[in-house]
Amino acid sequence: MDKSEIVKRVERLLKDSKNVVMVLSTDSNCKPHGRYMDCTKDKNGLALYFATFVNTEKVGQIKSNQNIEVIVTSKDLNEVANLDGTAGFLNPENEKEFSNKKSFLISRFSGLDIDNIIIMKFVPKAIKYLNQKDILRPLPIYNVTL
Repeated sequence: MDKSEIVKRVERLLKDSKNVVMVLSTDSNCKPHGRYMDCTKDKNGLALYFATFVNTEKVGQIKSNQNIEVIVTSKDLNEVANLDGTAGFLNPENEKEFSNKKSFLISRFSGLDIDNIIIMKFVPKAIKYLNQKDILRPLPIYNVTL
């Protein structure tokens, strides 16, 4: 399977909102942390946007180490994509690039204090993709650098 096919499959996984997205980060003490987060995808490319509250532990962890991994699985768990990349938080100057997606994510926090929500942008640099339906055993894992 070539790079473009893997990217297409990951884009399809990300497009299906029923799929599970988990963000993994490491804090300054090298301790791993995983959490499920709602996200929306950039319409051009594989960039992902997440919303969270400003004063959460994960914001501090990601600010201290911007290298994170996002894991996306299909609902039936047959497809898994690990996206390695970097994350950063949008500020009012660069939040314009996100204007139409911000309302989508903030709608997930309906009734809560939206002034304390921060938007994180994740840009993948590499993909590790596994599809259990395609293959004979042992399962190949496809690695792609973006």
